[in-house]
Amino acid sequence: MIEITLKGNTLVEVISQMITLVNQTQTLSESATLAKPPVPAPAHPIVAGTAPNVGVPPTAPSSPQAIATPPPMPTTPPVGSVPVSAPQFTLEQIMQAGAFVSQNGKQSEALAVLQKHGVQALNQLPLDKYAEVAADLRALGAQI
Repeated sequence: MIEITLKGNTLVEVISQMITLVNQTQTLSESATLAKPPVPAPAHPIVAGTAPNVGVPPTAPSSPQAIATPPPMPTTPPVGSVPVSAPQFTLEQIMQAGAFVSQNGKQSEALAVLQKHGVQALNQLPLDKYAEVAADLRALGAQI
């Protein structure tokens, strides 16, 4: 478990520190992803249910059934379906919205949003509360 403590004289200072931390973490994650070498494609495709032909030059399939094609996926939801998940928000989006609200003279209202959801800091907020907090911050003028 990793625990991070941020201290500041105002909520704006703490949220600014959070945003900086999240941006640095994302930069590290992206550079680690970019540093991975690409995985080369196999020289000879392997068809399910067959053994690979090591050292044998590739040939065209003898019949159309040799290559399995996945069935097409439906592009539209069935009639009468209802989305099962709320919009997804990241901690960074929530923090930026909180900083915006605080910097626009509504620091006490931003703190009240945290208290409403039973936390003292945004990093303590459970993922399932992100959408509710986003809606509360939107009601205070945040563009989220």
